[in-house]
Amino acid sequence: MKLGHLSKRRLQAWVDGSTDPRADAHLERCERCSGRVEALEPVPDTELRNLLTAELAPPSEMLARLEARVREEVGRTSELEVIGELFTLSLRTLRVLIGDNAAQSERGTADGTGASSREAP
Repeated sequence: MKLGHLSKRRLQAWVDGSTDPRADAHLERCERCSGRVEALEPVPDTELRNLLTAELAPPSEMLARLEARVREEVGRTSELEVIGELFTLSLRTLRVLIGDNAAQSERGTADGTGASSREAP
């Protein structure tokens, strides 16, 4: 069996404290990669990055709750309603980001009731 070597990125992650059982096992067997690890130094902000990653990571149960909520919503909503929601998502996002007045102005321009930025010749 041919032994593949670890990439520099993966070796650096290992040096920085990433837990990777496959990398551990590989480094125990491979002199070349072990030698490359000795030449690497931890990135100075690794401890801070690890702390922030742990603090800012979503709760472990969040994905399961989100999936259950999506399944529940899809179960209650017909396919056409889902498609309609997708089409109005940009307008709702615009309202949130810019404010309701800008969204009303955009809607007025789109349906021909608002002032256009270009005058007809």
